[in-house]
Amino acid sequence: MEKILIIGAGQAGVQIAASLRQAGFEGAVALVGAESQPPYQRPPLSKAYLQGELDMPRLFLRGPDFYEKNRIDLQLSTRVESVDLAAGTARLGDGRSLAFDKVAFATGAPPRRLAVPGADLAGVHYLRTIADSDALRPALSAEGTVAVIGAGYIGLEVAASARKAGRDVVVIEALDRPLARVAGREVSDYFVDLHRRHGVKFRFGARVAGFEGKGAVAAIALSGGELIPCAAALVGVGAVPETALAASAGLPVQNGV
Repeated sequence: MEKILIIGAGQAGVQIAASLRQAGFEGAVALVGAESQPPYQRPPLSKAYLQGELDMPRLFLRGPDFYEKNRIDLQLSTRVESVDLAAGTARLGDGRSLAFDKVAFATGAPPRRLAVPGADLAGVHYLRTIADSDALRPALSAEGTVAVIGAGYIGLEVAASARKAGRDVVVIEALDRPLARVAGREVSDYFVDLHRRHGVKFRFGARVAGFEGKGAVAAIALSGGELIPCAAALVGVGAVPETALAASAGLPVQNGV
């Protein structure tokens, strides 16, 4: 029986598995993911789920019986450490090995990290997973300013969620407008006006030099020396395709697989 291994239990991974069955594939399908939750939709993590308006099961892309019904071996909390394409085996973090005839890499793109002093302080957040959103949510009900670094979709959505919760919000963006890489100026101006009408403050053309605080973030230092006080910070400055596993397996990678 032919065996297909899908590495990455996100939206792409589960859709590959579903499409295989829809196309009539009768072999074995293993879907392996590092997170503890089954495949889920990520957009609500910065909106309804972050705001507490959507519970976790409603994030899940498929019902609980989908995987058994379609004979998909879903393995959660399982990290693939290495892939040997010649041998057709994948070594897992728990020491086990999975055999495959074909493998699909659906490893996604984790957030781009800021390499600045203080980046490891408590209260500095990134947002990609359910766990990330759960960790950020208390900041929406705490006192103090929420600083958002990056005026892309994630940043603007978190800013809106924080304002809806009553927090003071400042968005720090290195470019001269939000969504600069994906939208025209008219769209950018619309979102600036919308957010400002709801009380969000913007700092354009500002670069982050570091985070300051004793154990937890208390301020963001800009490159010009200015300090912006905050009780929490969300960094949303893009994502980096997760290519390390594919590269270590000998596949050519260039900003993706």
